Amino acid sequence: MAIKSKVKKSKFSVNKERTSNKAVICARVSTTDQEDNHSLVAQRNRLIEYCKRNRFEIIKEFEIVESSTKGDRPKFQEMLQFIEEQKEPINLVSDKVDRLQRSIMDIGKIDDLVKYHNMALHFLDIGRLDNDSNASQKAFYRIAVVFANAYTDAISDNVKRSIGKKLKEGTILGPATLGYINKERPNKKLEPNAIVLLDPVRAPLVKRMFEDYATGAYSIKQVMQNATKAGLRTLKGHKLSHSTVEGILKQPFYYGFIQSGGELYKHRYEPLITKELFDICQDIRAGKTTDKTRIPKTEEDFTYRGLIRCHHCKCVYTPDPKKGGRYIYMKPTKSQGDCEFCKNTNENVINEQIEHIIKELTITKEALEAIKPELKKVLEENKSLNEIKFDELNKKLKNIEKRQEELIESLTEEQNDQSITLDEIQKMNTVLSMKKTQIQDELLSLDINNTSTRNQILTIFELAEGMYDIFESSNNIKKRELIKILFSNLELSGLNLHYSLQKPFDLLQKKEGQPVWLPNMPLFLTESHQEIQNFHKIYSSKLSA
Repeated sequence: MAIKSKVKKSKFSVNKERTSNKAVICARVSTTDQEDNHSLVAQRNRLIEYCKRNRFEIIKEFEIVESSTKGDRPKFQEMLQFIEEQKEPINLVSDKVDRLQRSIMDIGKIDDLVKYHNMALHFLDIGRLDNDSNASQKAFYRIAVVFANAYTDAISDNVKRSIGKKLKEGTILGPATLGYINKERPNKKLEPNAIVLLDPVRAPLVKRMFEDYATGAYSIKQVMQNATKAGLRTLKGHKLSHSTVEGILKQPFYYGFIQSGGELYKHRYEPLITKELFDICQDIRAGKTTDKTRIPKTEEDFTYRGLIRCHHCKCVYTPDPKKGGRYIYMKPTKSQGDCEFCKNTNENVINEQIEHIIKELTITKEALEAIKPELKKVLEENKSLNEIKFDELNKKLKNIEKRQEELIESLTEEQNDQSITLDEIQKMNTVLSMKKTQIQDELLSLDINNTSTRNQILTIFELAEGMYDIFESSNNIKKRELIKILFSNLELSGLNLHYSLQKPFDLLQKKEGQPVWLPNMPLFLTESHQEIQNFHKIYSSKLSA
């Protein structure tokens, strides 16, 4: 329901009965913290007691949790409109003037209700104000509003000064960012400044995110995935989102500065990373190539540049050419300190192990031909399931659209029942729209005839049939692309390679000489469908170029 901007003149004359025993009580706090602290309950109890003493009948209670100076204040406007719509004068009862209003802009609205609707104001501290009040009483009320407004301005100035002082002292303004923790202060008067320490669990994982990204070998999405696999979660236990990781990588707090109002202020806490590492990450985000980049490049690039870590300390290995580039050694950065397992490793040692793994993934031409009829059978079964799912999704979609139509109808009808507000209707419609979009996306992605799915799966097996030959005959750049597509993780323990395969290639690996996917083709399809789609896009754009 729209809030009217102006108060209309009442249908009854101001010369008729000016008083009634009907009352509306208004209790307000500025923040949810005050609400939790039972400030509203205390106000409400005092107001109810006042109404009992004056034999008022309370017809409506408004408990408002919003600032008296910000915007239109929907709940406050709702209260004024309710009073305006009543057929007899209302007694508006509030604890103090500043509990009802601190903005001078509200005086006109209140005055109109008093003048045209015979509303009477009752404040527990200064008394009653109505049409019969004299000029002195009305002036006193206005002065009280002015003082309340001045008090608000003073609070705002004090807050700004306090923030400025804290920034100059290098004190954090809110809760610690991810990778740090706030230490409890038993006596905040003796310890006024927040104590922030490195989080022993999360800090190393956040630092690794910067180190990963600084190699230039990982996208923000890959950094996010690696951090999630390593167990990094928010303080509330949630997985990191893409935007959260992006925000972390451009947060100067980690190298020693607080950012506020476009300015940087040096903080008093222990930095997690160096300014140099931070700058490298910013250059990579901006698409710049600088001398600061820690991993060297050549025209052909190095095959394993930024792709290998130590299995134990997790430091990155970098290529180190020897004898004019005739030999390439992978050299550990030892960024986590000395590690007995970190060893300079000849690239050929790694190549031999990678080639062995790729041979395990490679299938014969005969196997490829045998797969096709089996694939057709599985896809036929899957088509029936997709048709059932298509019908179910369409049914859900129609139910949502019907519910949205009902909400629209409820907006056009007169609503004497105030149990549901416009804001609540809008929220419900937003939730329904989100569900509708999700279902529409599912319908679009549903490949009923399985044509796209068949082509994508065949692409995987066709690659698997020629995978070893591709690797052997490719230059460093193409080998690197193939490795990134096949492997989600490569780590060295001494000279031994540890690895994890990307989906769906983990299903191509042989066990006891037999591919694990052969008796489980339905599993290959259902569990790896999205990964197959993702691979197909990457393969088409990179390896086929």
